[in-house]
Amino acid sequence: MESVKNGIWKWLYRAAWAAIIVMGLLTLHYLRRIYLCDLFVVPTESMSPTLLPGDRILVDKRIFGARIYERFDFAPGAPLVSRRTRGRRAIRPGDVVVFNHPQGYGRDRIEFRINFVYAKRVVGAPGDSIRIEEGFYRNDRFPGTIGLEDNQQMLRILYDSSMAEKTRLFMPYCGEPTGWTIRNAGPLLVPAAGAEVEMTRLNYLLYARVIEYETGCELAFDDTAGQVLMDGEPLSRYRFSNDYYFMGGDRVTNSNDSRYWGFVPEAFIVGVVSRVCYSAERPSGRIRWNRIWKRVE
Repeated sequence: MESVKNGIWKWLYRAAWAAIIVMGLLTLHYLRRIYLCDLFVVPTESMSPTLLPGDRILVDKRIFGARIYERFDFAPGAPLVSRRTRGRRAIRPGDVVVFNHPQGYGRDRIEFRINFVYAKRVVGAPGDSIRIEEGFYRNDRFPGTIGLEDNQQMLRILYDSSMAEKTRLFMPYCGEPTGWTIRNAGPLLVPAAGAEVEMTRLNYLLYARVIEYETGCELAFDDTAGQVLMDGEPLSRYRFSNDYYFMGGDRVTNSNDSRYWGFVPEAFIVGVVSRVCYSAERPSGRIRWNRIWKRVE
């Protein structure tokens, strides 16, 4: 009987230690995902050839700082409440980042949807003035082209007849033609905390979603008076409260990006893509050995 009791205690002792080890490993796993890095799978060709469908990309959260949720209400329309740990540097144009899509539920407003993420290249950071010239991304703070010149050259020479009208328009949600297309647009100020804009008709079209997101108020344009109204009151100028980014896909001829749905709030950014950890072709599952641990630039 004594030996049976000893055997039970030994089994319980080993089971307890096994449970502690498993819990410890799970804790380390989730802490790594929260504070250090995480893996995401690329589903589309919008960032081709930088990222390909089937790439497992490593998102480094230490570069810009990890996003820590302070409120766990992720219902549609619930505001994102979070803070960010100290990072090594700011996000720069040219970085490839993962972020929550600003139209997470497909409605005509900026709202957060957890686990609905995109990977794109930063074209404009807060306060930058950007434009598109004959298909090429330009940023007044950086020389040359932001992104892949070969792909943007393809957009430059692409015939309008090969694109649907809604695909050619720049930010078609504006509600009326601005004269801008995905081949020629701008200059466009990327909103930054503290920056002010005059509420002209054009700026109303470009920034209404951002202002409504920040204030919770409803904007409208009074055509008779020629002025912007916020909850029925005239608004002549607006000062932004938050920082935003303009994102572009490297495959500019076929990418659902900021050209169509506008700016991404800084709080929506998950992290910077640093490497392709693993890659498998779809649907064959054949491993792309030349992409294993490939640096993303």
